Amino acid sequence: MNAIELISTTKGAQFKVALQGVRIHAHVAGFAQRTTIEQTFANLEKKPIEATYNFPLPANAAVCAFEIITDDRILTGQIDEAEAAAENYDAAITAGHGAFMATQVRPDVFTVNVGNLKPGQLVTVSITFVAKLERYEKSMRLVIPTTIAPRYVTSSGMNPVDAMIDGDAMNPTRAWAVPYGFALQMEIDLGRDLSNVHSPTHAIHSTKSGSGGCLITLATGLAEMNRDFVIVLDLMEEQAPTVQRTLAANGNTYLAVTFVPEFDDTVLQESPPSETIFVLDCSGSMQGDSIVQARRALELCLRSLSAQDTFNICRFGSTFEMFASEPVSYTQETLRQAIAYVRADADLGGTELMGPLQQVLAGKPTRGACRHVVLLTDGQISNEPAVLKLAKDRAAANRIFSFGIGNACSRSLVEGIARVTLGATELVGEGEAIEPKVLRTFGRINSPAIRDVAVDFGHATAELATDIPPVFDGEVMSVFVRLSGKVPELITLKGNSAQGPVRWTVNIPPDAGADNGVIASMWAREKIGALEDQLLDAPRFTRHRQPRQAQVSDQLVTQLVALSKEFSLLTSRTAFIAIEHRSIAERTQGLPAQRRMPIAMPRGWGDLDGAQVQREHATLHGVRGTRAPRAPRAPRPPEEPLWTLMQVSRPLWTLMQVTRPTMDSDAGH
Repeated sequence: MNAIELISTTKGAQFKVALQGVRIHAHVAGFAQRTTIEQTFANLEKKPIEATYNFPLPANAAVCAFEIITDDRILTGQIDEAEAAAENYDAAITAGHGAFMATQVRPDVFTVNVGNLKPGQLVTVSITFVAKLERYEKSMRLVIPTTIAPRYVTSSGMNPVDAMIDGDAMNPTRAWAVPYGFALQMEIDLGRDLSNVHSPTHAIHSTKSGSGGCLITLATGLAEMNRDFVIVLDLMEEQAPTVQRTLAANGNTYLAVTFVPEFDDTVLQESPPSETIFVLDCSGSMQGDSIVQARRALELCLRSLSAQDTFNICRFGSTFEMFASEPVSYTQETLRQAIAYVRADADLGGTELMGPLQQVLAGKPTRGACRHVVLLTDGQISNEPAVLKLAKDRAAANRIFSFGIGNACSRSLVEGIARVTLGATELVGEGEAIEPKVLRTFGRINSPAIRDVAVDFGHATAELATDIPPVFDGEVMSVFVRLSGKVPELITLKGNSAQGPVRWTVNIPPDAGADNGVIASMWAREKIGALEDQLLDAPRFTRHRQPRQAQVSDQLVTQLVALSKEFSLLTSRTAFIAIEHRSIAERTQGLPAQRRMPIAMPRGWGDLDGAQVQREHATLHGVRGTRAPRAPRAPRPPEEPLWTLMQVSRPLWTLMQVTRPTMDSDAGH
C-alpha cells in the first residue's frame, strides 16, 4: 500500500521540471466561455525526454482544438480513436520523431503526453475548450480549475486491476509547491452591463472595455496552481429567456435556448411531506476548512426542512454510520439532536462512497414517491463510474442534490451524480457564501414537480443534445438544439403540473449570428456526454492497457466516435494527436526518459500544512480502501520562487528562471 507521493521540487532532485508555465486566455460571451490554455515545456536535460502532465478542466468542457508550437513550426492535432492514436504516438517516438497526444481520463481530468523532446527543445501545447457558464437569477459563475486533488483509490464496484490502473492515472506525483504558475487574461463581453465583477479566490485587476465589457487579469501577474480560479459576474437585471442561433457550414442551424420558467400561484402549492437523507463526507481529505463549510451547509439544510418531513444523516469515510436506524420525523428535538451529531468531530479515514449510497438509495421513501438525497463531498474518489452507475440505476426513487465542497473538488462526480438523478449541484469554493447556495437547493427541492416535460419546435425537425433537464421555479434552464430545414419563429417548453398543463415560450431571432462554432460544439459535447452516460459500464481508454472485458454497445461507441471526429472534440474514446516529423539527422535514438510532471496539492487539503503524507487516499493494490496511519504535522516549507513569464510572440514565451528548480525522479516512470 503506497501513500500519496509527495516530492520536493528543490532538493535531492535527479531531473529538472520540464513544465515551465501555463498561460490562460479566456473570452466570455453570451452563455459560454471559450478558453485557450497554453502549457510551455522545455527539455533542460542532456537527453531526450517524454513529459506527461495531468491537468483539470471544467467537467462540461468541450475540448475542440489541440495545437503545438515548436521552433518555427505549428502542428495541428487531429482526432483519432484513442487506441489508434496511442499506437501512432508510440510508433512516432520509437522512430525518433516528436509526438504529442491529449486524452481524457475523466470528464474533468485530462492528460497531455509531450513525447521525445530533444535537449534544449521548447514546445508550447495549446488546448482550446468551450464551456457553459453557471447561470443564476442575477449572476453568472465561471470556474477554471488549476490542480487535481488526490483521489481515494478503491475497487468498490470495479475490477481490482482496473482500480489500480485508474488510481495511477488519477494520482500523478504531487508537491507542496511547484516551480511553475499560471498567468491569465479574460475578456468579458456579455453585451449587457454588469453591476460587479469579483473573484472569491484570487486578487484580480479589472479594466472596462467597450459597452459593458471588461478585461480581467491577475493582480499578482502570476498565481500558484493550487486552487480553482473563480469569477462571479453580477448582472444589472435578472436573466431572461433567450435564443442564440448560428448557421453551421453543414447547413444545420444550432440553437442555445434559455428558459426561465416561473410558476404562477395555481402551481405553487404547499410542498407535500418528503424524506430527505443527508450524506456527509467525513473522510480525511475533508478535514479543515472543507468540513467546516460542509457542516455549516448541512446545518442550514436541516433548518430548511418542514414539519411532517422525515430525515436522516449518514456520515461516511472508510466506513459509514447513520444518525438513526430509520428516518425520523422533523421536530425541534430531532433538529437539536441532528445538529449536535453534525457538529461532533468525525474523521472516518478514506472515501468509500459506494457503501453509504447503496444503503441510502435502497428501498422506498417513507414520504412521497421520491426520496431527496443531499450529498456534501469533495468527490475525490477514483471509482466515479461505478458510483454514477449506482445512482443512475436507483434514480426512479431517488433524486440527488449535491454540494461540491472545497478547493479542487471533483466536479465530474458531484455534477454527474446530480445529473443522472435529475437533481442539481452547488459548488462551495474558497471564500464563497454558503447561504444562497443552500436556499437555491431547497428552492429546487420544494419546487412543484413538472411531468411530461417537452420542447415543442412546431413543424421543424429538431434534435435535442440531451434529455430535457429538470424544471425548477425561477431557475435558468438551457437546452442545445440542432435544426434541419425551416427554422420556427418560437419554441415552447411545456409539461404537466399537479394543477394542470404549464407552458413557456421564447422567440427565435430571425438571423443567425457568428459564434465561432461555440453553440455547435456545445450541442455536440452534450450529445457526447449523454452517450457517455449510457456507457458507464463500458471499457474506458487508458494508455498502455487492453480494453476491459465487458459488453460494449457498438452502436453507441460508433456514434460517439463519429461525433468526436465530425466536431473535432475530445472524448473518453478518442484522442488528439500531432506528430513532429523529423529528418534523419534530427531524429533521436532509443526511447526517451519518462518524466511525470508534479502538480500542486490543493491549498488546505486534508487540513495539512507540511510536506508529510496524509493518511487519506492510499493507493490500493486491488483491495478495498483502508485507513493509512496519520502522519505527524510539519511546518509549511517556504514558498518556492515561481518562474517569470514574458510573452514575446504568438504564443512562445521567454522564460527567466529565478532559481532553477528540480525534482526527484518519479519512480516507476
